Amino acid sequence: MSAPFNANVNRYSDGIASEYTQEPLHRKRLQIAARLIEAESSVRPTPTLLVELASGGVPITGFMRRPSNLQYLSLDGAVFKDLPGHRQVACNLEEPWPIQDQAADILFAGDVIEHIFDTKHYLSEMRRVVKRGGLVVMTTPNLCAAQDRLRFLVGLHPRHIAPLHEYLWLHIRPFSKRGLMAACNEFGFSTEACWTNGFVWRGARRQCELVCATRLLPGLGNSLVLALRRR
Repeated sequence: MSAPFNANVNRYSDGIASEYTQEPLHRKRLQIAARLIEAESSVRPTPTLLVELASGGVPITGFMRRPSNLQYLSLDGAVFKDLPGHRQVACNLEEPWPIQDQAADILFAGDVIEHIFDTKHYLSEMRRVVKRGGLVVMTTPNLCAAQDRLRFLVGLHPRHIAPLHEYLWLHIRPFSKRGLMAACNEFGFSTEACWTNGFVWRGARRQCELVCATRLLPGLGNSLVLALRRR
């Protein structure tokens, strides 16, 4: 097992995801993703296979209003208890994924790609397992959010490049909107929509948040939520 894999499993296999996903910005990010998945599943013949990467024990189905027509499979670094009816396979996403070619109708990868050392392998496996015409919904923290752009201008690093931070040190491949879209396009995924979950200004003692689901200026927003179509 690789050092990045072990570090992420140690951080996220103890149920911490159930805590931070209740925060307003994270919850809005997941709600946007859930609506995109619901819209796609509503026009697909059943059964529809939804594959989720690294759920952290908090499946995206919990944020959906109508998940019953979906078959669900999660590929996680660990198997989580107390998830009845959810198929789980423990694996390392830095290695070949234990799923057949073109098996997934929809794939959800929520805040995963920034943790992956080998981005080429990750996107290659994503292309392999998603059916042609299938949908990928991907979220990631935005490297170039509005405040981070200003920080860079005055000689400070963007927030997500913080090697000594409690958890941001695990974000080894942060992306901007254009960078992520370009990387996905190179591996056969066309961007159909890009959303953000809101805008944040962090101060020394407090932060101001505008939590909203919007396609207006997502490149300046807190997180990126992309809907990608497999070509």
